[in-house]
Amino acid sequence: MHLDAVCALLQTVGRGRHGREWIALPGNLSASIHLKDTHLPLTWIPLWVGLCTARALMSGFPELSSLGGGGILLKWPNDLMIDTGAKLGGILCEKVDSGVIAGIGLNLESSPELQGRKSTSLKALFERCGVERKSVTARIVLESVLSELKREPSVDEVRTEFLRRSFYPPGREIVWKNARTGSRILGRVLGLGSHGELRVEIPGGGSQSLFSEEIEELREKPEAGSDQK
Repeated sequence: MHLDAVCALLQTVGRGRHGREWIALPGNLSASIHLKDTHLPLTWIPLWVGLCTARALMSGFPELSSLGGGGILLKWPNDLMIDTGAKLGGILCEKVDSGVIAGIGLNLESSPELQGRKSTSLKALFERCGVERKSVTARIVLESVLSELKREPSVDEVRTEFLRRSFYPPGREIVWKNARTGSRILGRVLGLGSHGELRVEIPGGGSQSLFSEEIEELREKPEAGSDQK
């Protein structure tokens, strides 16, 4: 597989899911990686890139394993998190004629404020772990991510490792929004489907596939009578 990468020193109009903007301040990682000749199905590539990014951080900074949950977690489908629910970074992949562009944003030195969500940085995590470190450069992290991407796994390998490192492991209750009605729906995670979608069990029996729905932190359960289709 062929890899090309571009890393920006500053990004002010980065794009996230659902049209959100993403700001990468100096010292943080904002990179685009051109993946060519990959054999993984397109829908599994964001999960794979997220796994490789988490692996790169955990192998480069083993002190992070002392964080709850075993270190860096993955929130389906494209966020890197820690156990407190704070976002460390995100992945956004787009199909192009010559392959896939994987965008990676990581908070290394600082974290932007997110409306209604918590965020963190690698620097803050070192402080939480009681580790004194010099500044980590974006180039070092990017080179480690590229090294992880050189070995392309099977779909089954991605599924198994993603669920092991998932912020929403099988059995966990989650709430998501119905894209059409805006209502909140309660379900329980079952696992990943054949296309990398999140399979959930809904109250009353049955299951549903989530492909791009927005999952919320479960603070309180929806009232009885909420949309459960």
